[in-house]
Parts: sequence; C-alpha cells; structure tokens
Amino acid sequence: MFTTKLDGAFKSGSGLPESKAEKRVKLEIAELKAMDTPPKWTSSALLEGLRAKAKADKIEPTPPAKLQQFSLRDAIVKAAQIFRIDHDDAPDGKAWWAVLCKEEKDDAAKGGRRVICLGQDKACCVRAAAARWPAADFKKNPPAPLYAADATDLILIDDGDVDVSPSIALGHPTVVGYGEENQAPGPASRDMHGAAILHLAEGARLCLLAKSQVNARLQRGGCSAEEKALVKLLLREVNHRLLLCAEEEFDVSSLKKSEEMKEPIGLNRCESAAAGLRKMYLKRPFDERCTTCGTRHHVVESGTCKFWVRWIAEAKEREEEEVKAKEVTDPEAAAAAKERRKAEEAKVWEEEAKAALKAVEEAERAAEGAVKVAETLKAAEAAAKLEEPALIPFMPKLREREAAISLVSSGSDDPDSAAALAASLAHHSVVEVE
Repeated sequence: MFTTKLDGAFKSGSGLPESKAEKRVKLEIAELKAMDTPPKWTSSALLEGLRAKAKADKIEPTPPAKLQQFSLRDAIVKAAQIFRIDHDDAPDGKAWWAVLCKEEKDDAAKGGRRVICLGQDKACCVRAAAARWPAADFKKNPPAPLYAADATDLILIDDGDVDVSPSIALGHPTVVGYGEENQAPGPASRDMHGAAILHLAEGARLCLLAKSQVNARLQRGGCSAEEKALVKLLLREVNHRLLLCAEEEFDVSSLKKSEEMKEPIGLNRCESAAAGLRKMYLKRPFDERCTTCGTRHHVVESGTCKFWVRWIAEAKEREEEEVKAKEVTDPEAAAAAKERRKAEEAKVWEEEAKAALKAVEEAERAAEGAVKVAETLKAAEAAAKLEEPALIPFMPKLREREAAISLVSSGSDDPDSAAALAASLAHHSVVEVE
C-alpha cells in the first residue's frame, strides 16, 4: 500500500498557522462577545441573596413608583451597564437584569456604587432589590462575584396590588451574529412577557450594547472622522429618545389597572435603530456608505435610508436647539459645546484634506507610471524596427536562374534566347559576387 508522510505545516493536521489579520479578527469578535456577556460580579444567586437578607433584616418592601431614594426609570435609562442574567440555576428559571447605576460624586460617602437587581414572579409582579458595594469591587482583577452579605444601603422593591402592576407582551428587536467568518449579522426579535419596567431594562440594555459594539467597530474598522461623528450623533439620538420614552411611556403612577398600559412604541423604535446600527457595523467587510444618508445599510434598503435621513435631520435640529437654549441659561457650557463642535469639524476637515492629498499623490504616481509604460512601449517598438531584417526578393531571381539553366540544357539555337541567357547569367553572377 502506497502512503505519504505530511511534513511542514501539515504534519500535525492543523494546517497553516493563523495570519496576523485572522488573529486580529478573532480578538475583535471575542471583544464584541464579551460586551454581551454578564461580567463576573453578577452571580445567579445575587438577587435572591439580597431579597433574603432584606427579609432577614425586616426591611419593608417599597413599590417601584414610590421609591424615595432614586427614580427606578431614570436609574435604568442612565445606567452605566445593564446585563440580562439567564443562568440555568436562576430561581424558577426566570431571567433577571443587573443594572450598574451611573457613577456619582457622593457614591463613596454613601457606601459605594449602586446595583439594582430586577426580577419578577410568576404573576409578572416586580420582585427586585438594590444595594451598594465599594467601587473597587467592580475593578478587581481577576473579577470576583458580589455577595449579598457585603451589601450596604439595601432596599427591597416589590410591586403592590397585582391589579396596578402593569405587564405586557412585547418583542424586542435585536441582532444575531457578530460577523464571524464574514457572515452578515441577521435581524431577530426576542419576545418577552413581563412587568413594564423589565421591558424598559431590556430596551436600555440593547441600546447600551449597540453603543459599545458600534463604537468598537468604528474604531477598529478604520472609519473616517466624519463617519464616526455621524454615527455617534445617531447613538446620542437613540439615547435621547430612550429618556423621553421612559418618561412618557413608562410612567405608571397614574394607571388604575394594568390593562391601561399601552404598547411602548417609542421604546420599540429606539431598539430598532440600535439594532440597525449593530447590523450595519458588525458586518465584515462593511457595505459601501450610502451617498444619501451616510450610513452603511444594504443597497436595496430604501426604507432604511429614509429612516436614517429623517433621524439625522431631527437629531441635528434638536442639538442645535439645545445649544441655543444653553446659550441663554448656561453661556459657559454653550461656549464649551461650540468649541467641541469646532474641534470635531476641524478634525473632519483635516482628515478630508489628508485624504484628498493622498488621492492626488496616488493619481500623480499613477500618471507617472502610465508615462513610463508608454515610453517603455515606444522604445520597444523602435528597437523592434531596428532589429527587423531587410526583405530580399529571393524567389524571383531563383526562378530566372532556373529558366536560364533549362535553356542551356535544352540546347536552343535561338539567338534571342542565347542573348537573354547570357544577360541573366551575367546578372546572377554579379548578384552572387555582391
């Protein structure tokens, strides 16, 4: 039996080693996945541990709408991080949300940064807790889980009457995939039935995820300063509209029955915009930029283009109005905002000027190369003409000589033929001598 032995890179059967570009792509995708993975400080038992401690300490529960320490809606939409905890050993198999609140100046004096754990029971009533841990606990290396025993400023948050605890069924637009192996991420929806505040937490989580992932791709993908500014404008608009819908659509204090809770259309639009940005910028390689709206939607998505055109126009108008209002109420802040915008515009202009200069240099190099190629071809043609041999009319002379020889061999007595034969032989003799 004939066998061969693989040597070199194929000896182990693993193939060629990864290139630097492939390693970089793997690291980038791992980074994107880590943004969607709950950190180590969130353990599946944290929510139940906090609630058990609160009951042991005889802390009275407070309905979400009657919290005096903070606004639950504001804490969610202004959070630094939000993660959905779907551990297999979670209580009753229910998912819950860990909300790391925005860092504030007086956190250290109050006992550390606040974390809110949001869950619900089988009747879709809110069952949550909030507590504080030292800020250093979130920066440990390696990360360590938070423990209920170390918590301070503990608050138990429970819904009151079931009839006034609004719960709805809602699909949350999202994206599946991170661009692995050049596969385009696809749109998806996560259907969920639960308390209204949990829907707000899920929407805020998706918007924060879009912000972190899209910013990473803008940086790693080599996008221009102008494109970065445009996409960041859209992300700010998503955040602004999320704040508005939290105030307008999730204010349940005036509801008498849960059936009065309306579908949060504004939240759904924010999630759709965030998912659209993720779908465009998680793709590898990027689609070409649209000349109409400036984003990277697919060429056939005309409706998407109109959506972004409208959002960009409304975002610019809103920010201009905010600047005008600040000029009246806070001139220093308005001046600082103007300076920031000028710096951003100068950066964009500088980058565009560099790109234009680079394009001119490339065009000049291409023109010089074309001239050199033309000169080379011209010189080659001239050299070919010099080397071409002169045409010698050989065949006619050969035929004349053959005719003369045939006359001699025939022994013709014609004087005219003899004269012609003599002339032909004399001519050929001269040619041969030459």
